[in-house]
Amino acid sequence: MGTVLDAKWRIEHVLGAGGMGKVYAARHVRNGREAAIKLLHPTLAADPTARERFLHEGYAANQVAHPGTVQIMDDGTAREGSYLVMELLRGHPVDALADRNGGKLPLAQALAVIDAALGVLECAHAKGILHRDLKPENMFLTSEGQLKVLDFGLARVRQTEGGARLTATGVPMGTPAFMPPEQALAHWDEVDARSDVFALGATAWTLLTSELVHEARSVPELLVLASTKQAAPIQSRLPTIPTPIAAVFDRALAFHRTARWRDAGEMRAALAHAMRSCQLRVSALSAVLENVAHDAPANSRLDAATVAPLTSDSAAQRRSTRVAIGVLGLAAIAGVAAGAYVYQRQQSPASVRAPASEQPIATVEAGTPAGASISSVSPRTSIEPTASQVAASAVSSSSASASVHKTAGPRPTVAKTASASAPPCDPRTDYYRCQKKPR
Repeated sequence: MGTVLDAKWRIEHVLGAGGMGKVYAARHVRNGREAAIKLLHPTLAADPTARERFLHEGYAANQVAHPGTVQIMDDGTAREGSYLVMELLRGHPVDALADRNGGKLPLAQALAVIDAALGVLECAHAKGILHRDLKPENMFLTSEGQLKVLDFGLARVRQTEGGARLTATGVPMGTPAFMPPEQALAHWDEVDARSDVFALGATAWTLLTSELVHEARSVPELLVLASTKQAAPIQSRLPTIPTPIAAVFDRALAFHRTARWRDAGEMRAALAHAMRSCQLRVSALSAVLENVAHDAPANSRLDAATVAPLTSDSAAQRRSTRVAIGVLGLAAIAGVAAGAYVYQRQQSPASVRAPASEQPIATVEAGTPAGASISSVSPRTSIEPTASQVAASAVSSSSASASVHKTAGPRPTVAKTASASAPPCDPRTDYYRCQKKPR
């Protein structure tokens, strides 16, 4: 450490690492101001699409213009790569606070967190900005009692003039455990404010029950459940929750987006009405910090794919153990596998297919956090493919589609006479060469 970035910021230590780069604690060399600097990975800095998406994060967060977002103070490109300068936070991620209480928060405290997050999202949705990766890990409670919604890195400003589309069709991105069905299916044209509403409902579910909406043994299985199965009523896991409040969260978790709250503003108003009808008051956000003896080091959750170490006895670790490990970048895998299969069939149409146990398996690690193996990634870690992986996915999917298209349709015409030198054939096993007639 001690490196001076762009002749302005002295790097002090690493706060976290993610799929697109690292986050550092830094201090301005002239005025001494502290900040957090997110530095784009060198291999991505040369990619214009990756760089645009990286800087887009800052623009989206600043456009929300709410005290509950992390403000971007500067950006630039230095010898080390493109970077964002953000305010340095001190406090605790909400999921870590829940872990100190057995993995969940008391109802009044959880409602305080959800209401504050809805306030940030209400402002964002009013300006056409989506978050698309809401979860307890992306909510940070500062030592001053201010809730910050972190990482608008997957946000999209819907009314950007001339802006390039930064989300590739068919590539899932976000955090599987909190994805609505349309996002799990990578139907990006259907992802809107109601998708954020679902993710916030899933966040409330986890903070209140210490469980995930869908429990699964792997990331692919979790994505299947998210895209096909309706969430259970929250009272089935938490019978003590008042019915009016349960109804707000159940509607947020509706499978069909048309049945959900239209946006965060509508959900926030409904939640306030439900709390009044139950004569329930939410706790002050400062009360959520009561179980914390001292402030944690500067925030290390500023990157979407940051992997924070978990203690062996934490509730998050237990959840990760039950459902962790999977293969990310499902679209790329499907495209590569389909293309390889079709190519093999075209090259040797009469060959006998090898047993499944002998066939090679293609694995793509899309968005795997830096320094982490695929086995360490859990459904609560963001899937964030790099630009090159997105491009590879698109190419492989296109190739597979083209190959399938070429082989579809009527079967090839077979010569009317077999070669004189051809060996005898059995019509039951060699359909074309023996010119079997249709019945």
